Amino acid sequence: MSSVEDPRPRLVAHDSIRGKVLILDLNGLLVRYCTQEQANSARLFGHQPVQLPSRSWYVPRVGLIIFLEAVRREFTLIFWTSRMKHNADALLRDLEERGLIPARFFLTEPEVEVWAQSECDRWETPRESEHGGVLYLKRFARLYYYNLASRDVLLVDDSVKKNSTNSPFSAIHPHSFTPWREDHAPHRDQFLCGTLLPWLQAWRQSPIPTPAYVRHHYAELGAQDPFEGLRSYWGRLVQGEHSSLLFCDATAHDRAIARSLFIGDVPVAKASVAVAGVDDVPLAAATVADVPVAAATVADVP
Repeated sequence: MSSVEDPRPRLVAHDSIRGKVLILDLNGLLVRYCTQEQANSARLFGHQPVQLPSRSWYVPRVGLIIFLEAVRREFTLIFWTSRMKHNADALLRDLEERGLIPARFFLTEPEVEVWAQSECDRWETPRESEHGGVLYLKRFARLYYYNLASRDVLLVDDSVKKNSTNSPFSAIHPHSFTPWREDHAPHRDQFLCGTLLPWLQAWRQSPIPTPAYVRHHYAELGAQDPFEGLRSYWGRLVQGEHSSLLFCDATAHDRAIARSLFIGDVPVAKASVAVAGVDDVPLAAATVADVPVAAATVADVP
């Protein structure tokens, strides 16, 4: 596993941060990598699949350029993918050359940071090992290391498991963009501009801390329940060497709420109701680094 304490150049210049920080996944949210067979199926529903020079295929999501034009004006924007950096660069370069994302967005004078697999933490979990793979975690501990802890930060990613170490209230998890399904045909898929963008704009204007805002407004997105996804991936209780992994980068306050919801089968949409007085409790400033590991486990919760 890579260490978030390893010295690296700062990825985001602190004086360049504007307001809230929005972290966007690429594959499954803004585009979808696919096989040629899937590309052919997507074409039947009205999409225009693109073949990269590497001969791999992807489908851009409808409304992509309008969505990115809006969010780049309102947020400090970071793309964070678990793919290799050269793959992410090739995708963004192709999108810009085709006019599918704003001009000068990536090729010249880039306005966004692009984080890739090297900025993820690599974990060989039992479930991934069964399939010969690894889990690439997008740990917010890295954001704290780069002096972003005091900022309002939100991750938008269709993969719940990659957010396993963070507060589940620091991310939203839309359903994966699947262009070979009829309900994701261009004339029906209005998620980016019709659902996600208004939600993000309301979050930007809200004075409420991000975790509380996510708890109260998550249901408006029609997104995945993160606790259902985490239980499905990790099992009912996390045991053994990975018992201290879940929510370990969350604040002590958020971690306590998340552990209760993880164990208690309470939908995230009802989180603020399920935990009495949760929004009357100030958010803890300390991260899990200040808390003994034994206190951060899920397995030791009654």
